[in-house]
Amino acid sequence: GTMRWSVNWVGSPTGPDAGGAVRNGRVSVGMTVLEPGHRIPALALPVTRFCLVIQGEAILDHDAGTIALGRLDGVQVQAGKAAALRNDGPASLHLLWVDCPPG
Repeated sequence: GTMRWSVNWVGSPTGPDAGGAVRNGRVSVGMTVLEPGHRIPALALPVTRFCLVIQGEAILDHDAGTIALGRLDGVQVQAGKAAALRNDGPASLHLLWVDCPPG
């Protein structure tokens, strides 16, 4: 399944979550919580995304292979590169992310 929720604290003025977020054209900051046994399907974003695991465990599948991430592990996914994320662990995954547009 894909059971998850996300929140944006800082977002681009034209982004999908811009309504409730602080507007900033240079960076977006948010958090996604992914429940055990669930995943986020592969998606190529138009921005570079840095992800930091705050709680739980994650498996990231992308063009460079598969990476297991634990608490305080981080990874950067370049703009235009597809990546999928799954939570195979026993607890909720709390993932802090920062998006930076190209340029």
